[in-house]
Amino acid sequence: MNESQLTAIVETEVEAALAAGTPVSKYTVRNQIVMANCETTDSDFALACAHHAIGDIVGRIVRKVKQSEDEEPDPQLVLPGYKRLQQRYAVERDGEPCLVRLEMMTRPEVRAKALTLRGFAQGALEHADELDAWADAMQSAAE
Repeated sequence: MNESQLTAIVETEVEAALAAGTPVSKYTVRNQIVMANCETTDSDFALACAHHAIGDIVGRIVRKVKQSEDEEPDPQLVLPGYKRLQQRYAVERDGEPCLVRLEMMTRPEVRAKALTLRGFAQGALEHADELDAWADAMQSAAE
């Protein structure tokens, strides 16, 4: 089985869980997929490799959602009728990173996500101001 096939299995599992309203924990999804597909494996090495490979794929899916919070969002992730509001967000539940459909997030999770995004915005504005100041200083030094 190649990586694109593994990715398809993981994406199917993630989408099914989200459609059912279940938060997607990286570790839970990884373990479910490995156990469902490695029943006859008695090699600790093979199981460790499977956990690692599937965990990496789930991690990429979570990072894709987190990245779209910072940058221009993937159009497939945006809630219809909105410019940036996503259908799902990466949150932490019980100490684990999870993907959760927006309508399944708690009000405190939504508020925390909004606060985080405002922090990103403030940091980006400060960064832009520093770049402008640096450019001005470099131009003044050159004159």
